[in-house]
Amino acid sequence: MKHLATFWLSLTVLLFAVIGCNEPALVGGELLQDDQIGIRYTDTVRMTARTVPGDSVRTFAPAVPLFSYLFGHLDDPVFGTVRASIYTEVGLTQVNPDFINDTIDQQLDSVVLLLYYDTMAFYGNWNQEMSIEVLELAEPMDPLRSYFSNESIPTGQSLGMRTFTPEKLNQADTSLGLLRITLDPTFGQRLIDLPASAYASDTSLQNELAGFCLYPNFEATDGLIGFGLRIQAGGLVLHYSQDGEPGSYRFGISSSLLAKNVRFETDHSAAPVEAFFYDDQLGDSLLFVQGMAGPRVEIEFPNIRNLEGIAVNKAELTVYAGSMAEDKPLLFQKASQLYVMRENADGNLVAVEDASLALLRKNLSIIGGQEDFDPDLLVTSYTLNLTDAIQGMIDGTTTSNTIVLQAYVDDLYNRTINSDFLPVLKPERPNRTILLGPGHSTYPMMLSLTYSEVP
Repeated sequence: MKHLATFWLSLTVLLFAVIGCNEPALVGGELLQDDQIGIRYTDTVRMTARTVPGDSVRTFAPAVPLFSYLFGHLDDPVFGTVRASIYTEVGLTQVNPDFINDTIDQQLDSVVLLLYYDTMAFYGNWNQEMSIEVLELAEPMDPLRSYFSNESIPTGQSLGMRTFTPEKLNQADTSLGLLRITLDPTFGQRLIDLPASAYASDTSLQNELAGFCLYPNFEATDGLIGFGLRIQAGGLVLHYSQDGEPGSYRFGISSSLLAKNVRFETDHSAAPVEAFFYDDQLGDSLLFVQGMAGPRVEIEFPNIRNLEGIAVNKAELTVYAGSMAEDKPLLFQKASQLYVMRENADGNLVAVEDASLALLRKNLSIIGGQEDFDPDLLVTSYTLNLTDAIQGMIDGTTTSNTIVLQAYVDDLYNRTINSDFLPVLKPERPNRTILLGPGHSTYPMMLSLTYSEVP
């Protein structure tokens, strides 16, 4: 009996202890519910949206080149045509090479331009013939200035051409992803005959050989290819013989100190996208974003200041992808992510606060916007965090109540992103997406706003 009494006493103490430990959690739960009473939600914020033509994009900043440079002549059934040409300087890999020795006879064997293609930059259908023409630049580029995609550089004589099929490059050449273009032998002999002073520095060389233009000499196709001009093994290779002994010298193009540029020539005429430019009514249904220098989307929140006096807990913009009858969705890939910008007081596009923070912390989940496919509904959507951007509009701390959606490019090369290339590396990819506007009957663009009222 004594042991039994002791057992019941211990059990009673234990029960009181458990109740005592749980009581603060119960009280805390009641307080949490009280705190949540002031939380509000709305998804009826008014929006107007429109598609606007793309502007030029920066493709080179001093010592900050792109990795992949697009090449080709694309015919998109919705977005129209774009021609992508490449310009690049040429530099020395070694000053005063052996073949400039005047006491030894040199005989030219061949001169070849080596270009490595970026397999991650293929777009559309690349199982078709393309022709690349190599033109000599008529004047030097300037590595101390920035270049934009609407700039052209004067060209001179044609040095060579090759017709190729991108997917067969690894079969036709000895190295995977390598395109060899044999150039005019008279050009190679000219390089051998240059004075020794031309090989003293990059600048002295460029006074004699300004660089190259890689021009797409063919009618529009359904695909583009990207050349990795930063790959060190690429460049111009001079093969020669000295007293019967073979030799070679490579002129480089990969250095970040050599200016490079890709020029986009776009034509939206006769393409469906052209009818949607600057039209809010059509934008209520369909919108269009594209990489390169392609179109972007402006979204305006005309009544957002009516919410003055609230604290935004979370603001998420959800946008759905759509299609048109003319489209080829299996051929032309969607943008993998969207990026959000706005105009500053000077009229320049800058990242919104949420997007800027995502880049700063190298954490894209802060802004979101990744392509998300729902296998049940067969619908693709993008959800973007705009909490700080919307709060700034409500408070009037930002000068515009309009945001800009751009096609975003994931950095596949783990580079440090320079602000000169915002939105991130847009000129490196042609991916595009048809988006559904705020008035779409089934999947409208929507701003989900969770907020608290500030006394």
